[in-house]
Amino acid sequence: MKSRDINKNILIYTYPVDVTQIAKVVHAKDSDFQKNQNNQDVSYGFHHQHGWCKFVIKNNTNHNKFVLNIEQSRADILQLFIEKDKHVIESLPILGRHIPIDKRIFYDRNYVYPIIIPQHATYTYYLYSSRKFGLHGCVISLKTEKNYAEHFGTASNQFGFIFGASLLTAMMGLVLYWFIKDRIYLVYSLYCISTLLVGFSDAGYVHSYIHLPILQPAINIATCISFYLLVGLHIWFTIELLNIKSYKNKWFYYLGKYATWFFIGSAFVLFFPLPYQLMWWLVYISYYVLFFMDAYIAIAIINGIRQKHPSVYFYMVGFFLTLILFTILVLANLNVIDEVNNNVELFYFTPLVEVIVVVFGLVIRFSDSVQEKFIFQKKLYETQQQIITLQEDERTRIARDLHDDVGNSLAALKTKFIYEHRVNDTLKTQQIIDDLRSITHNIMPANFQEFSLEKMLETLINRFQNHSKILFEFIVAGELMRLDYNRELAIYRIVNELITNTLKHSDCKNVTLQMIYQPDSIVLSFEDDGQPFSLTAPILTSNKIGIKSILARLDFIQANFSTTSDNNGNILIIDIPYKLHE
Repeated sequence: MKSRDINKNILIYTYPVDVTQIAKVVHAKDSDFQKNQNNQDVSYGFHHQHGWCKFVIKNNTNHNKFVLNIEQSRADILQLFIEKDKHVIESLPILGRHIPIDKRIFYDRNYVYPIIIPQHATYTYYLYSSRKFGLHGCVISLKTEKNYAEHFGTASNQFGFIFGASLLTAMMGLVLYWFIKDRIYLVYSLYCISTLLVGFSDAGYVHSYIHLPILQPAINIATCISFYLLVGLHIWFTIELLNIKSYKNKWFYYLGKYATWFFIGSAFVLFFPLPYQLMWWLVYISYYVLFFMDAYIAIAIINGIRQKHPSVYFYMVGFFLTLILFTILVLANLNVIDEVNNNVELFYFTPLVEVIVVVFGLVIRFSDSVQEKFIFQKKLYETQQQIITLQEDERTRIARDLHDDVGNSLAALKTKFIYEHRVNDTLKTQQIIDDLRSITHNIMPANFQEFSLEKMLETLINRFQNHSKILFEFIVAGELMRLDYNRELAIYRIVNELITNTLKHSDCKNVTLQMIYQPDSIVLSFEDDGQPFSLTAPILTSNKIGIKSILARLDFIQANFSTTSDNNGNILIIDIPYKLHE
C-alpha cells in the first residue's frame, strides 16, 4: 500500500473526543469513525489535543519489512498499536519530542516505527497522537527499509546543504556589517539566521537534539517561535532594504515598525510560561501572520518599483517565489489545499532561493552606497578646500588692513613720540608695532609655492623661539615629499595652533617637533615636558575655537592621531597619508 493510499483510507475516531485509552478505541462502533477526507495527512485541527486513527495495511509485495514514518511537525507525542488478531493488541514504544534522537527506535528527526507484515497478511494499526498547542495532525508514509534508507540519506544531504548555505549567507551579512557598518547587512544576517531556525525547527532538529526540561514547552512550539521571528525580521529587512521610512505615507512605515516589534516580541514571550489561553492564541495566530507579511511586503515592493529603487527587482523575484510556495504550504497545513505535505522537504529550498537572490540586490545597494560615499567625500573635500581658501583670503585681507592702516598709524605715532622726546611712549609703541608684526606674520598665508613645508615650519618655530623662554627643537628625517598646497597649509596651521596652546596652558620648558617622511605618510611628533593633560579629550569635547580648528584640519588631511600623557609631559603623534582615501 502506498503512502497516499494510507492517508486516504484512514479512519478517524471522532466520538468521544480526547480519549487516551486504546481499549475504548478498539471496541468503538464503526459509527464512531469517520473516513479521512485528505490524501496528504490526518488533521485533528487546533482544538483537539488527543487524536486516534486507524488504518489497515495488506502486504501484497515481496517484502515483509517496512518503515512507518510519521512527520513530526504536528504532534508532540504518539504511539502505534498493532492488531494482528481480533482484539489482540500489541503496543509499540511511545515516541515524542521529549525523547532524544539517540533514544528513539530509529535515529531520525521524524517518528519512525519498524513494522513486519508477512506476505499476504493484513494488519490493523491504531495511531494515537497528542499536541498541546498548534495544528494537530499526522502525515503518514510507508516505505520499505531500502526506500527509507535512500530517502533518509537524500533528505539529510538536502538539509545539510540548506543549513550550510543559510549559515554562509548569514556570516556574509555579519562580515559586511563589521566592515561597512550599514545596519541593512546586520538585519539581513539576522533574517538569514531566522530562516535557518525555521527550517531547523520545522524539520524537527530542534526537539531532536536539544533537551532541556525547563525549555521543553518552548521546544514543542519551536517552529511557531522561529516563524514569529522570521516574519518580524523579514518585515524589518524590507523596511531597511526599500527605505520605507522615506515613503510619503508614514503610517505604512510605522505599521511595519510596530508589527516587527510585535512579532519579535511574541517570539521571545513564547519562551516563558504563559496562561493557557494566551499561549493558545499566540500559537494559533502564528499560522496566519504569513498573510499579513505577504501583503505588507507586496505593497512595499510595488511602492519600491514606483520609486525605481535599484534593489527592488531582485527582492521581488526572490520574495514572490517564497510567497507562492510558502502560501501553498500554509494553506496545505490548514487543509485548504491537498497533496502537498508528503513533499514538504522541497519547500525548505524556497527561502534559501530568496536569501540568495536578495544577495544580488544587496550587491547593487553596496555598489550604490560606495559610489554615494565617494561622491559625498569628494564634495566634502572640495567644500573644505573652499573654506580653507576663504579663510586664507580673509586672513590676508585682515593682515594687510592691520599692516596698512593700524601699522602706519602706529608708525606715525612713534615718529611723533620721538619728535617730542617721549622715550617711554616710544618704547611702548615699538613693542606694540613688534607684536602687530608678529600677529600679521602668523595670520598671513604661508608661501608654500616658494618654500617647502619643512622650511615654513622651521621659520614658524624660530619666530616663536624669539618671543618665548621655551626651548624649541625641530627634527626632520626621511626624504622630502610634497603635498598639495591646502594640505601643507593645514599641517602648518595645526602646528601653529599646537604651539600656541602649549605656550598658554602647558607651563613647559622644552618642546620638540619631529617630522618624519615615511614611504606612505608623514609622521609629526609634538612633545613637551609640561604639566600632564589629555590631548585627546580636549580635542573631542572642547568648545574652544583653537581645538575645534585642529580637529577640523586633522579631518581634512585624513590624519590619524594618538596621544600619551604622564608626569614627564605630553606626546601627540599625527600620521598624515600622502594619498587621500577615496
